[in-house]
Amino acid sequence: MKKLRIISLSVVMCIMATVASFAINSETVVITDDTVITEENIYAVAEYVGLSDDAIVERDASISQSQVTVGELKEIMAYMATQPKYITDIDDGVMEDIPTVDIARATGVKTAYYTTNVTEAASVTYSAQGRYYKSGSTKYWTQAVSSNISANSSDGPITYKVSKVYTQTLTLHNGSTSSSYLKLAYNYDVTAYLGVGDVAVGVNSFNISGHHNFYGSSCL
Repeated sequence: MKKLRIISLSVVMCIMATVASFAINSETVVITDDTVITEENIYAVAEYVGLSDDAIVERDASISQSQVTVGELKEIMAYMATQPKYITDIDDGVMEDIPTVDIARATGVKTAYYTTNVTEAASVTYSAQGRYYKSGSTKYWTQAVSSNISANSSDGPITYKVSKVYTQTLTLHNGSTSSSYLKLAYNYDVTAYLGVGDVAVGVNSFNISGHHNFYGSSCL
């Protein structure tokens, strides 16, 4: 997997190294490209680099803390600006041949997982839970139960997380047959977060839409 690196891009050269002053709690805070980002100056830094206050959220344990300068944040944002904003992720999957084996009859609930890289640095895991039937070489889904979408990958100082889900629908197709599958259709946003103290700032977001099929022949 190609890792995000803090590099100087041509677009960065267009951002002049300026000095800005911000009033925080009646104190003047000077922000330059060499300023280390802290929880105390994060709002001033966000204004300095053109991020809104809405981009700053409470950091949860899954977002790692980082220590970077304003200049390094600018370079990260410049890199992010080169990445696609909308991604179509469609995987119809493969229905495997079912070998003839002696399997005792069984029914129950099972969760199937699928992990994929939606960008060079961000990976997402889809899960689908369904009721199933197995007997001898026969196995198939009988009911769709629930689903989940999660992203918790890191790349240097950046942590990727699912920030908003617009659509997440799990449906059963060809139920109770050898070609049964659970189809997870989705449309959601992933945000790249930089963790600073007890807060995190979202430096970029992108949208992913599509679907993935979980075939009973390969998942059960």
